[in-house]
Amino acid sequence: MHLTMSITIKKKSVVNKLERASKTFQHFKNLIYLCALEYFQNTKDLKPFLSRTFLDKFVKGKEKLSFENEKIKNWKSELVALWQREIGSDTAKALVNIVAREFKSVIEKWKVGEKANLPKPKKLHSLYSFTLETNPN
Repeated sequence: MHLTMSITIKKKSVVNKLERASKTFQHFKNLIYLCALEYFQNTKDLKPFLSRTFLDKFVKGKEKLSFENEKIKNWKSELVALWQREIGSDTAKALVNIVAREFKSVIEKWKVGEKANLPKPKKLHSLYSFTLETNPN
C-alpha cells in the first residue's frame, strides 16, 4: 500500500530545497543504475545489485564488484562522494532498498518469461514531480 500526500507550498525557498533534495536522490539512484547497466553489459550478471547489504556497502565504498572498469570506478567514487557530502546513511539505505526492489522485480519478470527492461537513469532536468520516501511511523 502506497500513501500519497500532496503538499502545497508557497515559499519558493522550501520548494527549491525539496526539488534539490529530490534531484540529489535521483542522481544517487542514477549512478547505481549506470553501474548496474555497465556491469550487466560486461558480465550478464545482476546478483550483486539484488543484495541490499552489498549495495549498501558498495555505495559507501566498502565493497567491490568482481568486475570494475574505469566507468564503474568513476561512478562509484561519485556515489561515495555524494553519500558522504549530501545523502547520509539512513537515506542511502532507503534508496538502496528501492533500487534493489526494482532490480528484483525485473528478475522476477524474466523468470516468468515476460519482457522487462532494467531501470535506466532519468534525466534530472525533466523531473517535474518528485517523491520523497519517508518512514510511515
